[in-house]
Amino acid sequence: MKQLRSSQHNTLKAQTRRHNIYNYIVYGFLLIFFGLPLLWITLLSIRTAEEVWTIASQPIPVNPTLENFSTVLRDGKIQGYLLNSVKLVGIGTFIAFIGAAPAAYAMSRLRFRGGRLLLVSVLALQMISPLVIMIPLYRMLADLRLLDSQIITGVIYGVLGMPFMTWVLKGFFDKIPVELDEAALIDGCTRFQAFYRIILPVARPGVSSAIVLAIIVGWGRFEVPYILLKRTADLPISVGILALQGQQQYSVSTQQLLAAATLVSMAPVVILFLLMQRFVIRGLTEGALKG
Repeated sequence: MKQLRSSQHNTLKAQTRRHNIYNYIVYGFLLIFFGLPLLWITLLSIRTAEEVWTIASQPIPVNPTLENFSTVLRDGKIQGYLLNSVKLVGIGTFIAFIGAAPAAYAMSRLRFRGGRLLLVSVLALQMISPLVIMIPLYRMLADLRLLDSQIITGVIYGVLGMPFMTWVLKGFFDKIPVELDEAALIDGCTRFQAFYRIILPVARPGVSSAIVLAIIVGWGRFEVPYILLKRTADLPISVGILALQGQQQYSVSTQQLLAAATLVSMAPVVILFLLMQRFVIRGLTEGALKG
């Protein structure tokens, strides 16, 4: 009996070891796939203009400098693009939350025919590329003379982010005991008052994670502002960097400045994620994966 248990234990350890090896291989591949481009653009951003063309033969810069970041941060265009991103993401996150929070609460608390199908449909909407709707949306907004509007573009941000935020918040609302709602209703609260005064404060960690995720996704949106906004002064940083390539200051001979601008555009969401990663991870594991 002891030999059998020992054999089973050794077999289990061997399987676990193989499983860990496979995991390390996958993680290593992902690290190389995503890490090398980031490393390349980081090394490019700290090179001098003279060293830009030697990156293939000399990957590590001989005279690294942060002057490229200083130049980019002093550029009024970059500052304007960053401010536009804040505006668009702020409007989009607000719209998404206003629509997603009541919808998630209703799906969590109310039982109705087709509710499960509706929830799956909401998640399926998130899987549809925004490019699918951009052409008819562009024609509709053009007919209504609503193109080149940051407010309208921000609303589109919010509509596109609403399905995922609904899914995340629904998972958190499911974890809150229904007895809290019932107690609030007995005390004379309406259903909306119970949601606003009781459930939302209790679900604050989930709300925080959903908002952070919406900001991260919205910050990187490219196709929506690229199609709906034509004035260069209205562009967010995700599209503004592309617009910079045609300007003399950011020409092919100054690739180090474009690399620095790219890293500057990433910095806000990276810092936000590092500060709020506990809420983000909790939102992805406890909210988005709960059905």
